[in-house]
Amino acid sequence: MIRIDRRLSLFLAAIGLVFCISCSEEEAGQGAKAQAAADAVRKESERGPVKVTLELAPREPRLSDDIEFTFSIEAEEGVEVALPVFGDGLGDFIIRGFREPLVEKKGKRRTLRRIYDLEPVRTGEHLIYPMLVPFVDSRADGDGKELVVETEGISIAVQSVIEESLPTLEGLGEPEAPRPIPAEPFDRSWLLLGLVALPLAAAVLFLYRRKRQLIGEAPRPLTPQERARQELEELAGAGFLERSAFQDFYRELTGIVRRFIEQTTGIRAPELTTEEFLREIGLEDPFDADEQGRLQAFLEAADLVKFAAMRPGRNEIEDSFRKAGAFIGLDGEANGVGVPALVEAAFAGLSRAGEEEVPA
Repeated sequence: MIRIDRRLSLFLAAIGLVFCISCSEEEAGQGAKAQAAADAVRKESERGPVKVTLELAPREPRLSDDIEFTFSIEAEEGVEVALPVFGDGLGDFIIRGFREPLVEKKGKRRTLRRIYDLEPVRTGEHLIYPMLVPFVDSRADGDGKELVVETEGISIAVQSVIEESLPTLEGLGEPEAPRPIPAEPFDRSWLLLGLVALPLAAAVLFLYRRKRQLIGEAPRPLTPQERARQELEELAGAGFLERSAFQDFYRELTGIVRRFIEQTTGIRAPELTTEEFLREIGLEDPFDADEQGRLQAFLEAADLVKFAAMRPGRNEIEDSFRKAGAFIGLDGEANGVGVPALVEAAFAGLSRAGEEEVPA
């Protein structure tokens, strides 16, 4: 009887030990999650059945730290929403990679999440600008309309890792007196090398001039306006609209205008978002107020097609194409480069032109 009691006591003690270990691990895990959440910048935006959460950690990074940016979208089942796609950069950061955990489901809600690995390129303030997340409520009681959740911007300061160990001039002694430079003996090998290299250089120069005479002069480089006109003509015949590839068409069209601006003003337009680019235009002030207003309307209308999947009508496409040509300075001669042929080919089998319009 005593032997049975000892075994039961040992068994109960083992169970208690396992329970204590599991509780300690759970508390440690919760503590780590709480510490990670406290060390992250978190922004939440919500509209209807969709909630968007942005997290950037650590809150006060150094230039050498690994920075994680988590983009989460929580929505109810039946709501069609997608994570936005970024290029090689996100705000003032470079994207080094990303990963997508499995979709989390809790009741009737599901959470899509994408975690980006970011790299700062300098110290100081870094920004992630506000962005738009479109969604469609396709639930039984939803309205089926396309709406947008606008997120807040995030700003963090990146610190240097060497500020405390920078060298100083304190403690330097008195400068030494200048020392004479010893004269080097004349090296006859240089004279021999020159006697061999001179005829060789003359022969190379003769062959180069002979080749230029045979193949003719190199073609004159195109001016920014000529290059932009050539790109507009190529776009007119590329067949994007004929395939209903409206997003690709507007991406190429705005790219032509942005490259022209970069070549004529020095503003690195192709690497900036529309908001960043317009802000840079306002700072540099290369155009008058009317031109800036027309450029803003043109780019914002194009963004609705590229990022919000709006479907432009025939009149809007013609107007955008003409505005691009006019802004580049091709009025009159090319204020409609290829537009008649482009529109006829693009809308030959399209019957919904004008149903969903993009503001010009």
